[in-house]
Amino acid sequence: MRIPDEKETEHILEVTHGHLQLITLAPELPGAHNMIRQLVEAGVTVSIGHTDSDYDQAREAIQLGITHATHCFNAMRQLEHRNPGPLAAIVQAEQVLGELISDGVHVHPAMMDILVRMLGPQRTIVVTDALAGAGIADATFEFAGQQARVICGAARLSDGTLTGSVLTMDQALRNMLEITHVSLSEVSSMLSFNPARSAHVADHKGLLKVGYDADLVIYDRSLQLQATICRGQISYATDAWRQRLNIQ
Repeated sequence: MRIPDEKETEHILEVTHGHLQLITLAPELPGAHNMIRQLVEAGVTVSIGHTDSDYDQAREAIQLGITHATHCFNAMRQLEHRNPGPLAAIVQAEQVLGELISDGVHVHPAMMDILVRMLGPQRTIVVTDALAGAGIADATFEFAGQQARVICGAARLSDGTLTGSVLTMDQALRNMLEITHVSLSEVSSMLSFNPARSAHVADHKGLLKVGYDADLVIYDRSLQLQATICRGQISYATDAWRQRLNIQ
């Protein structure tokens, strides 16, 4: 945890040389408003997240230029009918895109679908929040100096606390199609074009379009990953697709 600091923010902007795209902060912290203004002025996407802000605090911060929400529902004050918290402010602000960890563990499947219905497919960003154990059914690894273990598809510390996820992007896509009401093309945008918009790279990433980076994934009809292409270079392919793509 770090308290917003004007000089430290200036230093971060200086050492990143314009490459910093997004920062998450809790807007109720002292100095957060000045930090939001600094980052927005520098062209950085500011995200509300890991926050105990109430509804009014979140609305005020969004008016200062926040356009992104990190891990909706997780590590933030919850949505209640008399105490709506930051989620209500996020949903009401059409310029804010909201992240969803789509493993079905961090957020209950019913709430996953409700969030997408509230935000709409154009404002939902699907993320994995994946750690070193991603894709491994029974892994033990270190996270921030603590031992984590994969238990029933979730990464947990020794006391049972969730710590990141072990979700992979291809499984995230399948989960969204199974759990929520959206189409394949809508989910594809949630995993690609929507985050590209937030990261200021939507002019060359996130679409199949002339002039865009050739970042592609190839699935079969059952949505099992067959090949991955990064900027036109094949980085992964199954044996069958290695033959089809004529890879030696």
